[in-house]
Amino acid sequence: MEALFEGEFARRTLPRSPRELATPFAIHPAAEDYFDRDKPLAIGPVVEWASNGLSFFGAFSAGALSFYGLLRRKKIRKPSDYFAEIRQIEQIARGASLDAAVPSQPSELANYLQDRLLGLRRDLIEDICDGRIKGDQVIANILSLINDTRRHSPPLGGQAADLRARLLSDHEATREAA
Repeated sequence: MEALFEGEFARRTLPRSPRELATPFAIHPAAEDYFDRDKPLAIGPVVEWASNGLSFFGAFSAGALSFYGLLRRKKIRKPSDYFAEIRQIEQIARGASLDAAVPSQPSELANYLQDRLLGLRRDLIEDICDGRIKGDQVIANILSLINDTRRHSPPLGGQAADLRARLLSDHEATREAA
């Protein structure tokens, strides 16, 4: 093999390797060993193992990052979420909406609604600080709606309590009918 592929004959004729030729005959094992003599013994399996490991790690990390992004997007509140929450608080204050967690006493109801508004404002400030809500006009609109709702809620005296009691009885009657 040396005489054929490395000597004077090889420089003049430029023979092709048996691996490059299409023949029906198998290459002799000693010729295979000659052609693989410069090939490192362990590099092929190690490179293949590392390549497979890095491919798995890449796919796993891409999936984990995608899942993290999905969870993060679900956690982010949009401005419309704040507007919907403010609307729901206003409806509860007027007695037009029934919420299971709403207390029945007018003084407790006022405290409950104030706590929800304060919590909403706290969540908005956290979202602003974390960079999840941007835009000065949007932020100003949400804050002014929160403040307006706090100042201009209908009185929570006897009229609202009566309306709430009527809503509760209607709700219980509907549940019993079902």
